[in-house]
Amino acid sequence: MSKKVKLLISTGAFLFPLLTMAEEAGAGGGGLGKLTESANSILGTVKLLPTIAFYLALAYFFYGLASYTMGVDDKTKAAAKTTMIYGVIIIFVISSIGGIVALLGSSTGVGGGTLTAPSIK
Repeated sequence: MSKKVKLLISTGAFLFPLLTMAEEAGAGGGGLGKLTESANSILGTVKLLPTIAFYLALAYFFYGLASYTMGVDDKTKAAAKTTMIYGVIIIFVISSIGGIVALLGSSTGVGGGTLTAPSIK
């Protein structure tokens, strides 16, 4: 299978439960209860992604550090130095983007929270 077909199948498999959990308009709470729950669940998962990326970058840095300390020849140590430098750069970029987003969010008044669906009358 090509990459496009695999992407289409995985996207469909991810989005199909959201469509099947949608409720009709007359089923109490405006009809969007399960859809709102699903959106909040996905939002909670998406909020974890920067933290996971930061810890992966930190692990990458420590992998380079361990490779450097266990390296016996200069070629291995040079590759480990490059890995550590890339790890520090990635950590810096992730932290900078997080700080800029937090600064923009606090200065514009846009903050986190839960999604509230409009009610259908």
